[in-house]
Amino acid sequence: FPRLVVLVVISDCYLLILLAGLRIVIGSVSGILCPRIKKLLAYSRVAQRGWLTVVALQSSEWFIYFTLYRTLVAVALR
Repeated sequence: FPRLVVLVVISDCYLLILLAGLRIVIGSVSGILCPRIKKLLAYSRVAQRGWLTVVALQSSEWFIYFTLYRTLVAVALR
């Protein structure tokens, strides 16, 4: 039973990484092909969320750094 739980958790982690990778690729390619700045920013955000997911799954230190950085940038742009 514990092996099954570990395999399910590992396969879910790989699935999340795969979905995050798809978000990164789709957001980046769509942003490059987009002529409007508002849509470009929206696609950029999709790609950033993909990177955030990958970082959150791999390393807690990088997740904290990325979250703080994004918060400081959002506050500075207001």
